[in-house]
Amino acid sequence: MPYGLRVVSKVLLIFAFVFPIFTLILLLAHGQHSHFVINGKQVTYEEFLHRGGFLQFFLIGIYSAILVYGFLHASRWSRPLCFLPFAISLFLAVFHSSQAPLATALYGYLSLICSAALLSWYLFYRQTVRDYYARTQKPAA
Repeated sequence: MPYGLRVVSKVLLIFAFVFPIFTLILLLAHGQHSHFVINGKQVTYEEFLHRGGFLQFFLIGIYSAILVYGFLHASRWSRPLCFLPFAISLFLAVFHSSQAPLATALYGYLSLICSAALLSWYLFYRQTVRDYYARTQKPAA
């Protein structure tokens, strides 16, 4: 496994364990009868579940575990799946009406494009990564 994929796999493995466990402990430790605050405003337990990021953190942990599995087994679907956060970010940026200034929005779009371009270069054009995926895709005769 190439060094970059090995490092990313270790980080994603940490995310896969920490994020879901942290969110469950956060909810179980406080319970339904506690006081929840989001942005300085007290909210109900149900509103905290919806707006507090519980679902996002839990899904990030599951996504990380799936990516680690794909990287370790050099599955064909693992490389395109890396672009899911970029697609979601782009979707939210285009369809979510925000009042951000033009310079801030332009900076966000350009950083998103540069990050996706760097990731695609590494995953699809870097020789060590291409060799890693090619070596595991050959059928055993």
